[in-house]
Amino acid sequence: MSCQVVEVPSTWGEVPDDVDIAAQFQDIGNERLRTFARTVELSDIASSLEELQDNDFPACFAERNGRLYPSEANSVYRLPVDTPEQERYTVNHTMLKRILGVDYQGATDSALTPDPTRLRRVLDLCCGNGKWLLDMAIRAPHAQFVGVDIVPIATRYPPDNVQFELLDVNTDLRWDNEHFDLVHARDVLMAVKDYDVLLHEVARLLRPGGQFLSVEWSNQLAVHISFPGNIEDIAPATVHFFDTAHHILAEQGVDIDGSRVSANITTSNYFTNTNIRKIYVPVGTWCQNAQMDEIGSSFRTALKRMARGFRQMFLDYGLSDEEVDVLTAAFIQEIQTVEGLVAFVHITSAERM
Repeated sequence: MSCQVVEVPSTWGEVPDDVDIAAQFQDIGNERLRTFARTVELSDIASSLEELQDNDFPACFAERNGRLYPSEANSVYRLPVDTPEQERYTVNHTMLKRILGVDYQGATDSALTPDPTRLRRVLDLCCGNGKWLLDMAIRAPHAQFVGVDIVPIATRYPPDNVQFELLDVNTDLRWDNEHFDLVHARDVLMAVKDYDVLLHEVARLLRPGGQFLSVEWSNQLAVHISFPGNIEDIAPATVHFFDTAHHILAEQGVDIDGSRVSANITTSNYFTNTNIRKIYVPVGTWCQNAQMDEIGSSFRTALKRMARGFRQMFLDYGLSDEEVDVLTAAFIQEIQTVEGLVAFVHITSAERM
């Protein structure tokens, strides 16, 4: 069977699960602090940024059954935000970086070309642990980067051209119209109440000619074209797992089908020169190509982490511990044993009119 050949680090592979949930709160030294900031409303028409202090960080998280979640009561995001999840973010980021490059094969070039007349500015929505932003800041040291998330899980010591802020992307963002040259949104659907509202805000923030870059996953695994059959027959437990998660999220108004995002962008009337791509990432080591098998092994680990991360959401919905155990174990068993499984990533870049 044919698989795309990419270069991946030899250190990739299974990641141990014995991690310290509280590790993110440890101070790493006395270096000058450039940490997360948050917006403080001063009046009806004014606001300011306030730097988070050491004792502010634990208050941003709520612990449930040994996992950390956003403490924000109105958050729609249902996965944990602790160390195991940060490691999953890192695996997913590294996979896409090795397959496509940190700039997704040049999709950001037009927005980040140095301009002697003004500063280039980049906004990363739902930045998570900030890996994409930090890599891009190295690639484009002439630009200023801002990452926003509902919890402070990125590094507290970013480079000088990077700032992290606590913000909910479901609110009006604090910047003036036409402030940014590039807005990046990757894997944000679980945190977004209404994607069309978010698109309106993205369009407001982008300068004419500025670039919007969206990267989202399909909401179900599939079978690679070189294998016979369909996902429903080959991996029914996988279909059931994702269908259950999607049903619960849909009842809360959250749609995580990344295949629809390109249509939302195209029909929004905010953008032009839209470029849409769909790539596959293998699940497991069926490619018979060492480099892609390393990617598949790492991605399978990330999917197992994701499955365990859904546990609290399933329990909150009313499933019993036993039902969640069976649902999760059957899914993990299939991705461990079924060959030919893939996940699709939908990459859409578009220029602000």
